[in-house]
Parts: sequence; structure tokens; C-alpha cells
Amino acid sequence: MTNNRISIMKRLAVALICAFSAALQYSALRYFSVVGTRPNLPLVATVMTGFALGGEAGALAGFFLGLYQDAQTGKILGMYALFYLYAGVAAGFFPKKTYAGNLPAALIGVYGMSVAYEAAVWLFAYAIPILRGGMTPETGFLTAAVRIIVPTAFLNTFACVPYYFALRQKPAAMKGAN
Repeated sequence: MTNNRISIMKRLAVALICAFSAALQYSALRYFSVVGTRPNLPLVATVMTGFALGGEAGALAGFFLGLYQDAQTGKILGMYALFYLYAGVAAGFFPKKTYAGNLPAALIGVYGMSVAYEAAVWLFAYAIPILRGGMTPETGFLTAAVRIIVPTAFLNTFACVPYYFALRQKPAAMKGAN
């Protein structure tokens, strides 16, 4: 079996994982909440794709997952696509070997990327009202950090474990190739 076929199988697995995460995020997880928030599975899929396959694959997965989120939430088209794209590119900057056999490194990486993503969303969602003087205590950064950013980052950290093992596993057809 050639490396090209292995690469195609790995990319197909990533595409299926991304499709599953998007479908799960906007169907069953709408009814799931821990401390008033839920994990962001498309972000986890984007970051783990960037870690496993590099920035280009992470950016591509992130762009399409972000467009799907833009379509589902009805907000400004392209905002989440851009954020996910940047998250995929940023995850791709880290060496693949760092995350290949190291679950704690993947957990820390997903936590850090989740905090950065949620902080960026908060900044862009509330930047104009803050500049216009319309900030309220409910939209302050510390409130957002305690209620949304940190809890979502923890949930994303736990949610990345299945992604880690799914991207780490070799399909049965690939096991004999080594």
C-alpha cells in the first residue's frame, strides 16, 4: 500500500470526523449543557486536524466547519469561518511529533487554542458595543471568562480525547503497510 493511499484514507477519516462533529454539535448537543455551556466540537475537530495533518488541512477543515456554524447560527457569514481557519493554521504550526504520541500535549494544546478562540469571539462580538460605551456587566471580559471561556475550554479538553485516539489509530488496511 502506498503512502498516497494512506494519506487519502487519513484525510477521509478526518472529513468524516469533521462531519460527525458538526452534525453532533448542532443536533444532540443543543440539549446538553454543563455550567451553562457546551463543548465546541467543530473547534476541537479543527484543532486536532491541524495537530495531526498540519496547518493546511486544519485551515481547510476549519473554514468549512466555520461556514457551517455561520449558516447554523445566522450571524455574520464568514466570521466563524475565519476564526476556525486561523485556529487550524495556528494548530498546524506545532510539530506533528509533539502530539502524535502525547495525549497531555494534545490536551494542553486544545485547552490553549480553546481559550484563544473563545477570547477572540468575545472580543469581536463585543468590540463595537464596548467602543460605543454599551458594555454591561453581563458582557464584561471577566464575566465571559468565568461563565463561557474557561468552562468551554475545559469541556473541549475532555472532548478532544476521542478525536485524539481516532486520528491516532490506523485503519485495519493500513496496519499491514508498515
